Amino acid sequence: MTTRTDRPAPGGAPTRAPRWARLPASAAAGWVATLITTAIAALIRLTHLDNVPRLVFDETYYVKDAWSLIELGYEGTWPTDYDASFAAGDTSGLSANASYPVHPPTGKWIIGWGMRLFGQSDPVGWRIMGAICGVITVFLLCRLAQNLFSSPAITALAGAFLATDGIAVVMSRTAILDGFLAMFSLAAFLAVVKDQQDARARLGARLAAWEGMGSPRRGWPDLRAYLSPRIPRPASWRVGPASGPRPWLLAAGILAGLASSVKWSGVYVLAVLGLYVALREWTTRWRAGHPSPLFGALLADVWWAFVLMVPSAVLTYVASWFGWFTHPRAHGHGATGGTGLLGALDDLWAYHVEMWNFHTKLTTAHTYQSNPFTWLPQIRATSFAWNNDSTISGCHTGNCARDIVALGNPFLWWIGIAALLVLLWATVRHRNWRTGVVACGYLALYAPWLMYAKRTIFTFYTVAFVPFVALAVAWTVGLIVGQAQWRGLPSALASGADEAGAAEDHTQSVPTPPASDPDGPDGRTSTGTSNTAGGPEGAERSLEAGSATTMPLAAGSAPLSPTSTGRADRGASGPQHLGSAVPPEGLTADALLVRFIAAGAITAAVLACAWYFLPLWTGQVLDYEFWRDHMWLSSWI
Repeated sequence: MTTRTDRPAPGGAPTRAPRWARLPASAAAGWVATLITTAIAALIRLTHLDNVPRLVFDETYYVKDAWSLIELGYEGTWPTDYDASFAAGDTSGLSANASYPVHPPTGKWIIGWGMRLFGQSDPVGWRIMGAICGVITVFLLCRLAQNLFSSPAITALAGAFLATDGIAVVMSRTAILDGFLAMFSLAAFLAVVKDQQDARARLGARLAAWEGMGSPRRGWPDLRAYLSPRIPRPASWRVGPASGPRPWLLAAGILAGLASSVKWSGVYVLAVLGLYVALREWTTRWRAGHPSPLFGALLADVWWAFVLMVPSAVLTYVASWFGWFTHPRAHGHGATGGTGLLGALDDLWAYHVEMWNFHTKLTTAHTYQSNPFTWLPQIRATSFAWNNDSTISGCHTGNCARDIVALGNPFLWWIGIAALLVLLWATVRHRNWRTGVVACGYLALYAPWLMYAKRTIFTFYTVAFVPFVALAVAWTVGLIVGQAQWRGLPSALASGADEAGAAEDHTQSVPTPPASDPDGPDGRTSTGTSNTAGGPEGAERSLEAGSATTMPLAAGSAPLSPTSTGRADRGASGPQHLGSAVPPEGLTADALLVRFIAAGAITAAVLACAWYFLPLWTGQVLDYEFWRDHMWLSSWI
């Protein structure tokens, strides 16, 4: 007979899940998942970078420009058809006459440092820095996943999916700028999440202690009532407390500036993260019962967030042009006829207008250009290094081919479309701020391209947001097996993370919430009495847990169940580590098994597909028929 796995045992302790269903929940396990998946990424990215010993695709621009930056301090000109000579070590063709680069210099400086370390003529030197940054990107995604969801399982899945995705692998193993954009952008997102953890805890304590607070607000009914002109509200212009120091926002601004100094797409990262922070400032105060949440947010914290993020991003971006400022022969100097620093700034502005016109009007047809509306299903691949002539040997049949195919893992991306819809539902319907961060990744790094569908653009630009695709799929798989929930964190993970001493999510011990948690999975509004036993400290601790204390906090905050106190739950059998023992609420053992099988099937399919396509992503010599069998769509050729 089937039994329910969540039936209370004598003494009130929840029934333990089957041993096979107990997943780790500690911060230490999150670090283990991070290190293992980062090691896998390093193995894939750092080996055999010289499989294709020639410049491929846009490497012809970026690698030679990078060497020019190292030698001249700015981008000089090279003779036409000079790639073979350059690869052979001949750099005599470099001219001091300025070329016209159409991207900022930071990514090219990074490539150049690799050539300085490993040699100008060595393909490893061209590509090593991109590979290292690709490994760092996997590491950053793992830390972002752990900070958001406190689930080592989701962390491991997200890292593994990114470590083995085709777009991520190809762009890490070639000297093209977009991988650097992905790294800096992801780092900026992680910085904002760290800020939210720190700042929300401090703000929760301060609002709980502020005498001007009103009754907490919850859900759509309260929002409609708050916005309704039929319900009179006393005018209030009280500002209230601020969140205090925000060093992570300064870091986010610098990182967004670095992303923009690789490619201008980083500007959207700054804009979206800034708006996200501002929205959270307002929603936190609104839900806490602030009498004037918008006014309070603007004057207490939003202006300061702007000061920390925007000037730091602008200064970082301008500083990235140091080589241009110090070399009068660089392109664009003297364009406006000005002198001194102000004249140089005028020239730089005129140069940027020139670049803007180039990018917005580029419509020259290209064999591999693609429409951004087709990027999510990966309809169009990009061939970086196709070769099928007699110089390629070493395959089994004698009819050999070698290619580097910039194509995402088909199964990951196709499943990712469904995962994105699920994630958007959690964000909009259940006001989950954690999934909202992932949605912001798409908004910042994918959505802007939809405005430029007629331009000459390529599918490999998706490397900038593939970390969020991997995280969306990982979260959805976690949702299936109870490692995630529609709103916030499962209470087991919240308590497990705290018991392990994890500072990742700042989830701490909380006062016992009322029976109907307004931030719980059902989303019902609490009618219980606020618990202020913990005072300001209790409010601070409850912020990420989302309990119905005096400070109910931000939308989508992670709830703890009434049986969870942020510590090991003590039943008749002593302490239980809820994060590894309690199954999803209301599931039978058989239903739980079905869910684990489904999650395992999704994971196995994605990883098996990655293994199948890996030779095409790493430039290995293949039988032609083997290559042809991988071209599932004619548009991939």
